[in-house]
Amino acid sequence: MRKITTVAITVISFCFNFPQQNRCSGQNNSLPDTLILKTTQVKGQGLMRHGASINDPHFYPKDSFRYEVQVPENINNIEIASELIDYNIYGLRRSMQKGFHPGKNNPLVVGKKVDTSNLLSDRDNSVCFMKGMKGRDSIFIVDENNNKDFRDDTVRQVQAIDFNSNGNLIKCYYTLFNGEKYITKYNWISMGSWIREPGLWFMTKQHHTAALKIGTTEYELELCIHDTRFGFRDPQIGIIGHDGNRRDTVIPGEYVKLNEYLMLDEGIYRFDDLTNDGSYIKLVREDNYYAKTGTQIGVIAPEFTCQTTDGDTLSLSDYKGKWLLIVNISGCWSKIMSAEVYKDLAAAYHSKIDILVIDRSESILKGLQNLNQTDRFVNADLKTNNDLMKAYRPDYCSRTCFLVGPDGRIADKFEIFVWDKNLPNFFK
Repeated sequence: MRKITTVAITVISFCFNFPQQNRCSGQNNSLPDTLILKTTQVKGQGLMRHGASINDPHFYPKDSFRYEVQVPENINNIEIASELIDYNIYGLRRSMQKGFHPGKNNPLVVGKKVDTSNLLSDRDNSVCFMKGMKGRDSIFIVDENNNKDFRDDTVRQVQAIDFNSNGNLIKCYYTLFNGEKYITKYNWISMGSWIREPGLWFMTKQHHTAALKIGTTEYELELCIHDTRFGFRDPQIGIIGHDGNRRDTVIPGEYVKLNEYLMLDEGIYRFDDLTNDGSYIKLVREDNYYAKTGTQIGVIAPEFTCQTTDGDTLSLSDYKGKWLLIVNISGCWSKIMSAEVYKDLAAAYHSKIDILVIDRSESILKGLQNLNQTDRFVNADLKTNNDLMKAYRPDYCSRTCFLVGPDGRIADKFEIFVWDKNLPNFFK
């Protein structure tokens, strides 16, 4: 860890004006019920990263693109693509076009995620990209000022995208509703080719930080967006600093999603909400954490029933009084494929704990089963396994492991790539 002496972050912390009976009740009356933290936008990826989480916009010939854009004259083979900014607006607009109008209890209306009186068009709710040929060079242009005119933007030669670098980022502007009004926001993106797949790919590269002080203890939080797009779907937060000591790394198992819990020295807070533009984080105090059911460390593990590749039916209750490791593997690309990592994990621990392996590929699961007859394997795509997937398969490309203790609680949660660091803490 390295010492930090200054943190350029603005913070607002206060209790909402709840009715008197809802205030400061619980085990630690000195803690505020609600904390509102102002975030600061930072260029580039932070400590909380998601690896190769990139997006491939669908390009169309200019004449087939759905709205008019202006292009330079000296570019050939022009194709245009767009990427939505706010999926809340897009989804609500589509629903209203089908005759479904937002009611007063709609969370997008109540939470002021969308201004239903003035929904942006798809044209205004998107950032556009252009690709083509300039001489012999493959080029692309990002509509950086979002005026649907590529003639005033920089022409760039297509190069391989660098997942880990924060260099050569492109700043682009767009419109976003912040809960009160539409404002101009900006983000940084990296764009280029990818060795594994054809086409032009992009990923946003920004993060937000926020400061929190409770008593004399100071925390630094980081906010990141899981899908590396422009909006704030699937936000996650994590603690990256504590009393001036900033961490060097934060692993995905330590990320906290919406409605999950942030563990502070003084108490536990639920990540309750995030404004639509990412400018404020809302945390709500939780006094009954250990009575909760979920997949965070310390809480009661969710019950499930599933069907294995052998056709057997299993439930969590079958493992009562035993250690169970639920292992997610995925064919999604990574430098080391998770199925190969599982083989090392199983060789070291299958005689010590029960292991349940989840994947979406029946052929991969069968191949692993031929190598290991003791572990159990589950196809994530079977409808009979929906409750297992809902609880323990957080993402399509998930590689998260959940260690359930003999008491039926989540003892640990980690990415499969660090199994050799986490499991020895429980088994010698």
